[in-house]
Amino acid sequence: MFAAPNAHLEWKGPKLTGQLYIGLETAEEVDALWAKVKDRANVIYAVDDFVYGAREFGICDDNGYALAFGAPSKTT
Repeated sequence: MFAAPNAHLEWKGPKLTGQLYIGLETAEEVDALWAKVKDRANVIYAVDDFVYGAREFGICDDNGYALAFGAPSKTT
């Protein structure tokens, strides 16, 4: 998806402001993946349930691209 500049990072001028979104099947899968990567990745935002109905988290890959992993939240 293409998005506005990430509110979790300092704005340093125009660049790819989207993120690559990887959809998982369940919120439990999101939590399991979060547990595996949270201490080994550059975290943009921690796992959480968002108002738009997704449970997700965001990290940067080794090239600086923003990756989000998410699934429908348990409450939707």
